[in-house]
Amino acid sequence: MRKLKALLLTEGLHGMISQTEGLAKALDFDYIHEKIELNSFWKFIPTSFTPIKKFVFKNKIDGDFDIIISCGRKSIIPSLFLKKNSKKKIINIHIQNPKIALKHFDFIVCPEHDSLEGPNVLSTKGAIHYLTNKEINNSKDYLLNKLEKEKDIITLILGGPNKYYKYTDENMIKIFSTINQKIKEHNLQLVVIPSNRTPKKTIDLSKEYFTDSRIIVDTVDKSAYLSSLALAKYIVVTCDSTSMISEAALTGKPVYVAMLPTLRNDKKFKKFRNLFERLNIVKKLDNKLETWNYEKLNEADRIASKIMAGEKLSKYKLKYKTNKMYAVKEAVFPFNKFPDSDLLLGPEMKSTGEVMGFDNDFGMAVAKSQIAASNSLPINGMAFLSVKDSHKQEIVGIAQRLIRLGFTLSATQGTCEVIKQNGMKCKKINKVSSGRPHIVDILNSKKISLVINTGGGNSEHRINDARALRRGTLANKIPYCTNMSTAYSFLEAIKSLKTKKLQVKSLQDN
Repeated sequence: MRKLKALLLTEGLHGMISQTEGLAKALDFDYIHEKIELNSFWKFIPTSFTPIKKFVFKNKIDGDFDIIISCGRKSIIPSLFLKKNSKKKIINIHIQNPKIALKHFDFIVCPEHDSLEGPNVLSTKGAIHYLTNKEINNSKDYLLNKLEKEKDIITLILGGPNKYYKYTDENMIKIFSTINQKIKEHNLQLVVIPSNRTPKKTIDLSKEYFTDSRIIVDTVDKSAYLSSLALAKYIVVTCDSTSMISEAALTGKPVYVAMLPTLRNDKKFKKFRNLFERLNIVKKLDNKLETWNYEKLNEADRIASKIMAGEKLSKYKLKYKTNKMYAVKEAVFPFNKFPDSDLLLGPEMKSTGEVMGFDNDFGMAVAKSQIAASNSLPINGMAFLSVKDSHKQEIVGIAQRLIRLGFTLSATQGTCEVIKQNGMKCKKINKVSSGRPHIVDILNSKKISLVINTGGGNSEHRINDARALRRGTLANKIPYCTNMSTAYSFLEAIKSLKTKKLQVKSLQDN
């Protein structure tokens, strides 16, 4: 079957090319690039006042294509002109806020921090891009032989001057000084990666400042960039680039944002950073250097799946309406009537009802759903953690968040060791098969307030241990998570219960 062919229209900037190419790759299109140049007069005219005519742009665009993916103000009129004058049906997708009527496009892909809403708008968490984990892993060896094998790596990714931040030598030296301090404290080696916008004097300044245990890449080198992401234990990105922060979030590694003084209101950048902080992706560079885990962010694939799912909503002439609320539905099972039953769901099980939590805060909506299901979440106490090997690294981030929320930690031996290795206090508790006092004894003594357990196994004693744990939580009415996504939701709910006031409204009032 022939692949669909996409025409990518941009102003030629790296960030725009990355976004359009990333979406085309995720949609599995063949594609060609076209850098748009407007005729001199039209460079200064707002798009909303520009006619959809060929004389607006210089490019002579021929060829057969099915999709137009555009990004940037200059690409809007060419996209609309080509769609309007094509002899076949063309789908056009614009990335970023076009600042004209949304009806001109089949889809608009726009980051949440732009606050754009509409029936054909697909919101992203940060910027989409063309990087893939496969590409990053394949480039790992590019810098490997140039590095000291016994030292962990911290990668510094440099942006460049823009109208929002003071990109001066003095401010860059402050960032360098902070990084240098962390290099000495943790015996790290540094890799510095410039972008298209990084001034040569900033690269030269980094060479003068960092003299030992460092690799400073002189020019834009994609292979070096990908290799540095693959090899880094910590990633630092200057605050001026949402694109590079979004790209770093694909790795699942700790991402620190190096802040610069502002030249003007950076509201959108703040909104972006606040979102990424809530997703546990970024921290400010002035924080203590630590490792944590989060779900790798791959927005290009997520948005591509939505586009491929079917017809655009605008076809149905729906009126867009939102009250910016979250509704979380929870099933209610009759486990309390069957004390010897197992909480592990099977295909034959049916719930006896459903409840819903409704709030303008996601965490509070989750909390309300649990209250309605008679499974109220704790706001403090001891959390018990026991996870399978594939979740061992991910549980570190959850453990850190639990401590910040005021919980103490306990865990089975393997999970406990991982938590302690990452600098946290944790009490070891035996499985039932390991002898008393074991976890069921502790549950019965009412010392546990929350259980996160994704363990289990195929051996008889592992199956019996897991079943005993589930029955113990049921008998003592303790909130229980059997997967990581539920655990993350519960943490958001507990945070909301501790920081916000629980309010009740009727559905009719929302």
